[in-house]
Amino acid sequence: MSSPTAWNGPGSPGVPEISGPSPSGVAGLVHDRIVMLAGGYERAAGELLALAAELCAAQAPEWKGQAARAYRVRLEGLTADIRGVAHGYHNVAAELRAGAAGLSAQIGAVEQFLDLGALGASVVGVLAQTGLSAPAHMPTGSLG
Repeated sequence: MSSPTAWNGPGSPGVPEISGPSPSGVAGLVHDRIVMLAGGYERAAGELLALAAELCAAQAPEWKGQAARAYRVRLEGLTADIRGVAHGYHNVAAELRAGAAGLSAQIGAVEQFLDLGALGASVVGVLAQTGLSAPAHMPTGSLG
């Protein structure tokens, strides 16, 4: 099983070589996939709004009587429901896009943190090779 810390790569003293996908690469793919999903919701919302417009055009003004009124009331209710669903799809698309951006930011922050950890491990590795000790102000257990 590959590790998400592969971007450390070979050649870092004191850091074992690990293979696997880079978190930023995976994050980019996940972000793109979520944005594509949001686009699907936007397209569905557009189709629903077009359907609602077509239904509005089917008012049949020449119809008279109680059945015509019942038809129009039902048609208006259906149109309102369809517009409500379309509005909900627009909201889902916006939330998906915001979530994708937030996820990318979080993965970037974790990646930065892990890069700093790898840097610290590299420094400790170099110090160990030269026979020096780690600086006293370094927090214990924060490397690696």
